[in-house]
Amino acid sequence: MSNTFYVDCNRQNSQYSTEQNNEWTYKLNTEQLLPKGTQIQIQNSFLNKKGINGGSVEIDEDILEEVVYAFYITEQAHMNPVAQYTDIDDAWFRPTLACSPNTFRGNFRAPITGADVGEIVYGESVVGDPINNPANYNGTLKTPDFQSYGGCGQMLGHCQWYYDHASDIWHIEPETRSIKIFIPKGVYGIGELGQLVEDQFNGVIYYDENTKKIVDRNNTEYRKDNFSTYADEDLFDGQIYNKPFLQKINVVSRSWQTDLDPPNAIPTDNARTRGCDSFLNADDYAVLMEYMRDTAETSKTYWDDGFSWNWMKGDPADDPTRTQHQPIRPFYMLKQNFDDGVNLSGNAKSGDRQPDNDNTKAEYWLYGYNSEDLNYKQRLIGTTNFSFKYDSEKNGFSVNGLHNAVRSPSHDRFGTRIESSGQPVINFKKIRRGGLMSGNWQGDAQKQTERMKVIGALNNPETRDMGVQIINWASTTSKKTKTTQKAIYTEQCARFQDWYEDIDDAKSAWKNTIWARLGFEYEQLNTPVGSNLIYNKGVYEDYGFSTNASFTNDIVPTVSTLANPANFMPPSLPTPSGYTPPDKKHTPPADLGTRINGVQMFNTMNYAMPFSGVGQANTNMSGMYSNSLFMETATYPTIIADVGGVVANRLPTLTLHPYYLITTDLCDNYKDNVKKGDVLPLIGVVPKTSLSNQDFITAENQIVQVLSQDKIVNKIHIKILNPDLTAPQLEENSAVVMKITVPNKTPLALLEQQPNAKKLVPQIVAEQTASVGN
Repeated sequence: MSNTFYVDCNRQNSQYSTEQNNEWTYKLNTEQLLPKGTQIQIQNSFLNKKGINGGSVEIDEDILEEVVYAFYITEQAHMNPVAQYTDIDDAWFRPTLACSPNTFRGNFRAPITGADVGEIVYGESVVGDPINNPANYNGTLKTPDFQSYGGCGQMLGHCQWYYDHASDIWHIEPETRSIKIFIPKGVYGIGELGQLVEDQFNGVIYYDENTKKIVDRNNTEYRKDNFSTYADEDLFDGQIYNKPFLQKINVVSRSWQTDLDPPNAIPTDNARTRGCDSFLNADDYAVLMEYMRDTAETSKTYWDDGFSWNWMKGDPADDPTRTQHQPIRPFYMLKQNFDDGVNLSGNAKSGDRQPDNDNTKAEYWLYGYNSEDLNYKQRLIGTTNFSFKYDSEKNGFSVNGLHNAVRSPSHDRFGTRIESSGQPVINFKKIRRGGLMSGNWQGDAQKQTERMKVIGALNNPETRDMGVQIINWASTTSKKTKTTQKAIYTEQCARFQDWYEDIDDAKSAWKNTIWARLGFEYEQLNTPVGSNLIYNKGVYEDYGFSTNASFTNDIVPTVSTLANPANFMPPSLPTPSGYTPPDKKHTPPADLGTRINGVQMFNTMNYAMPFSGVGQANTNMSGMYSNSLFMETATYPTIIADVGGVVANRLPTLTLHPYYLITTDLCDNYKDNVKKGDVLPLIGVVPKTSLSNQDFITAENQIVQVLSQDKIVNKIHIKILNPDLTAPQLEENSAVVMKITVPNKTPLALLEQQPNAKKLVPQIVAEQTASVGN
């Protein structure tokens, strides 16, 4: 026989700590004698855990992960409209990317050298055509002919010039930044967690170092109280943006020249002067990042190592020395879009610059404030379309839009409205027949081969114009778990894998990151995706990770036979009396009806190649160059529904602990083993899959503990633990219903454990047998 009673150990009716909801003490109204042999078990448990369901992610402890990133632009024209009135004979659009030919030559490497580069860069439209060559600004200085051909689309890493007064040397350094992603412990819906991460990357909210909490950027009261912390040192010019994935940089004046101007956009009296922003091609950017990462500050010799201003600005006469010492490292600048040959007073800016032949005093200025003395303007770089979402169709979190999508302008070079205006597109390109000095290279097989490689690179589709590359997704984790013995001198230049002895160590450590928890494998976010051709150098690899627009074969029919140059005028009805159709070498008569453009077959044929440039004598170039801003290259914008990104290969890990442990102080002399051999009075296991409703996890247990000695209790202490014995995050209203069964007789199994069991057991057995007989 036995006596059973139940105790509802409800946390709300107990003594408990206000800090943790996993532990409480229920006080009994009277003392209870629990003799040895008493059975302790759980009748039912109700753990208050909101949000636990199949669409939730449980974060057991606060996560604070630093992400290191850098900005980039791509090698393309970065066109902007002319900031003044113009007519059809002048360029409506100008490139703002600039690179001196002396340094641009470094993009080609051997065997293309000397004057060959000038021929291959400029092309036929440049010769004798200063009106349509905006590169021919201010005398003889030219930049690569981005106006005619654009670029190859390679990633150009963001750098900064610095002047060290002690050594009297300007040198270049990579410009990196970091952001701390904070995820407080708790239970999150799949979409909620993605939005929390996305909003921090986009600057809607941010982690505050002072309060250790997430702050809404629009919290005006908080910003008012901490104005000195959040005040931006830049003057507000009306251009709104949120850091961290958008950033202002300095741009140089349009007349800026490497041989006349130092790289100081903002002169200061500091020992270390910050100069203007610049960009390096993918290969040289990687070399610079590794140089900063692996070289101690006291060992950096920027002149000898080829990263000083005087060395990098280039001089063809130095080429033999450069070949033996350091290669030419081309650097790019972004220029202002307006002419600065004269200032607002109408006077020439200085004696070493000639006014532009199309300048006016009525231009509007596109970039920031004007400062005629410092040539200081600003513009934004980064990405405007970053997202971090859970893709319900592909069943995984996705990182999208680290690159800024290419969008169609409103009008083409001829002022025709573009149908894809404002839409994200892939811009397919086609350099015209005979472009890039084909006539001058005939008869030289090597030069023709090199020319075709360059044309192939310049024909690369425009898939992104700038963006953010992630250098290290988990800087905090990598520093804690590093295994490399190699010194890292500039931590911001080290990628995740650089902190480990080998790739296996890096992959193992990656599993501890929040990104792995959300389903991203190591290779997905740590393998660069660059694959553009850099002229004759083959395939390159970006230093950091970014995204890019992608396309498949189903895009082929959408661009096939586009902009066919064989535009024609069908006869009007009825055909004029006595009319004889002209041959293709003559202009059709005026009474033949409407000219038809854009004939397309939507098959697998290639898209059209223009037969001449915009600036050359021909008829009706608008058909061949519709949608294009270039002088020698047709473009075919194709709208894309998805800007491009990466979807996690794995489903997110919803919880690291699939169940809870329930313990109590009622049990003693226990031998249960948990974790790694730890002993614990275990009376219940609650799987998280046993969801009763959105707020509670309920479970019945079959675990029974038996007291080995008498015990008097007036309270019951309940404790809920994770399998690793850490405290879970619960809500306030949990309860455990205890079932306590007190025996009338002492079980023989317990009597046998007594020291004098051999004497006591027969006697007790006899007594119990006699009582049964009576």
